[in-house]
Amino acid sequence: MSLQPSENPSYTPDEYYDNTNAFEGSCVDSTYENYGGIAIELVGTLEDCYGHCQEAVSTDQMLSDSHVGVQYDYNEALCGCMAEAGVNQPTEESLMNLLREIEPKSNYTWNNAHTIVEYGQMGAGAILRGNLEEGRVCVPYLVSVQVQFTPFWFSLTRT
Repeated sequence: MSLQPSENPSYTPDEYYDNTNAFEGSCVDSTYENYGGIAIELVGTLEDCYGHCQEAVSTDQMLSDSHVGVQYDYNEALCGCMAEAGVNQPTEESLMNLLREIEPKSNYTWNNAHTIVEYGQMGAGAILRGNLEEGRVCVPYLVSVQVQFTPFWFSLTRT
C-alpha cells in the first residue's frame, strides 16, 4: 500500500498555522526568495505536515526561532517545515541530532527527512505569498500564538 496525499485537504483550525490565509505554491518572502528548512517524504496530509513540523519546532529551539511555515506538495506527498535563512537554518548534522531525539517518542514516521538547501534559498522574514505553483500549498506559522499576553485588571479598595 502506498501513501497518497489527500485529494481534498480540509483547512481545519490549527493554533500554530494561519490556515485561512494559505497561499498557492511554494512559500516565498517579499522578494520571491524561497525558504530553506526540513523536508519529510511520504506525509499523507497537510494536517500531518503540521504535526511533523510542530514536533520538530517544539524539540529544537534554534528551529523554533527560524520556523516560518509549512509547505505541502500534494503530488509528491512532501512536507516542508520552512525556516528563514541564517544561523538558525537547519543543517544535515543538526537534523540528524533532532531526529535521534524525536523519533523514539514521535507520533509520526520521519520518512527520508532531509534539509532543504539549494543555492539561492535565502527567504527571510514572514511568509507573505506563494509562488502560485500548482499542487503545493504554503501555510504561514503564527509565532505570536506562542507568547500570549492576557491583560488583567485589578482594583484597589479602601477598607
